[in-house]
Amino acid sequence: MAVLESDVARSEEEIRLAKLATKPDITVEASYGFRPQQKDVFSIVGRIELPIRKATTIAPRIAEAEAQRDAARAQIEILRQQLRADFAEALAQRNEAIEQLDLHVDELVPEAKLAFESALGSYQSGLNVDYYVFGGVTQDSSGRRVTAWIDPMYSQGPPHIYKSDHPGRAPDCGMNLVPVYADDAATATIAPSKVSGYANVSVPRERQQFIGVKLATAELRDLSRTIRTTGRVAVDERRTAQVRTKFEGFVDALYVNFTGQPVRRGDPLLSVYSPDLLATQNELILAERNRSDLGRTLADAARTRLRLWDVSAADIDRVARTGNATRDIIVRAPVAGVVMTKNVVAGARVMPTDTLYEIADLSHLWLLADVYEAELPSVRVGSAAQVIVGGQTLAGHVTFIGPVVAAQTRTANVRIELDNANGILKPDMYAEVILQQPAGTLVAVPDSAVMNTGTRSVVFVARGNGTFEPRQVTTGAKAEGFYEIRSGVQAGERVVVEANFLVDSESRLKSALSQMNGSTP
Repeated sequence: MAVLESDVARSEEEIRLAKLATKPDITVEASYGFRPQQKDVFSIVGRIELPIRKATTIAPRIAEAEAQRDAARAQIEILRQQLRADFAEALAQRNEAIEQLDLHVDELVPEAKLAFESALGSYQSGLNVDYYVFGGVTQDSSGRRVTAWIDPMYSQGPPHIYKSDHPGRAPDCGMNLVPVYADDAATATIAPSKVSGYANVSVPRERQQFIGVKLATAELRDLSRTIRTTGRVAVDERRTAQVRTKFEGFVDALYVNFTGQPVRRGDPLLSVYSPDLLATQNELILAERNRSDLGRTLADAARTRLRLWDVSAADIDRVARTGNATRDIIVRAPVAGVVMTKNVVAGARVMPTDTLYEIADLSHLWLLADVYEAELPSVRVGSAAQVIVGGQTLAGHVTFIGPVVAAQTRTANVRIELDNANGILKPDMYAEVILQQPAGTLVAVPDSAVMNTGTRSVVFVARGNGTFEPRQVTTGAKAEGFYEIRSGVQAGERVVVEANFLVDSESRLKSALSQMNGSTP
């Protein structure tokens, strides 16, 4: 506002000077003359100069200065009105504050004094009140002597070691302080706990609502578990065969000449010319012609050698009967199935160490499912399984669980056997696997009710009248958000499922105080 007032003063000065410059210039001259022997002469001459040109140039400046002056005055007036409004509002707030202060002094303070005197009198007369001070420590409405207010996790040690004479919040965790009663350790009437390091605790209903304690009932539930995973279709290793020759030779002809070709048991695969085989046949023919004992011995030896080379008994008898040696030997399929591998071509030399074909029966396949090690305890041999592949669901069962867990994936192979008579499944196909593990009807509690300390599992059981008893339990399988309880809790009992850690802190604290005073919690 001072700047605006300065602008107004400067504009006024400019206007004044400009108006002075446009005023007419009036000049008056008077003269007196004395002449002897003549009359005195006295004359007055007036001259007026009008600054017409100057007025023409200065008039706009005067108008501009007047406009600036008027604008500054308008802004000053607006600021004055705003200051008046702010002052009026501040004055109203001041008056309201004075009224509130007068209310506190005249009404609330006397009421507080009266309430305190009433509470003290009620305490001395044995009546129940909300809060009052006794021995420098704020008491609660329980009727029991409060000796201090401490951090709910005081028993866990630093940094939860805050202690006060009145209710409030713990500075380290922000939780409400809890009272410590004089009779907690020595004169408690609650039965002692059977779990070391814990004590039975009593929490009033109002406080349970405040800290959010919720209960659930231990009940009999069907804890059958469903495991979903993926798997890979594989050949049944018991239904595969390799085709080899036990003699050296050369391939004359191939009857099965591509991978994937289906064959039946006994179908011809290839013909092989073997000099050793041909020579042995000739030996048999010569030995059969010799009727002596030596001839019979040589014939038996030749028959045995041919039989060990997988020559059929019918072929051996035909050679001995006709006396004609067969140049090529037909190698036949040992099993029915599909040719999975073919390592031979016409004209190739074959050795006993060469694998000529691999044949697999695909009418019955394996599916190898990957199951994580944490889920393996829920899988049993014989468990039902569903395999979803190609939009179809096939039924099977678990026949084997791998003894080794893969280091990289932490999974083990679970084998499921499937019939594949219609040929839907192909080796190395991926499939979705659903494993069903029936568990029957068991006692179960929500998983939030179980507090795992690392060495044991503890559940707090409601005993009525706000009393909670800690119990050590043995847990089993976990399914659908519930734990199987094998021991420690019976069906129908109520357990704490929310705010467990607060009840746990209270129980540990009471146990610690009891141990400090040499009594049993």
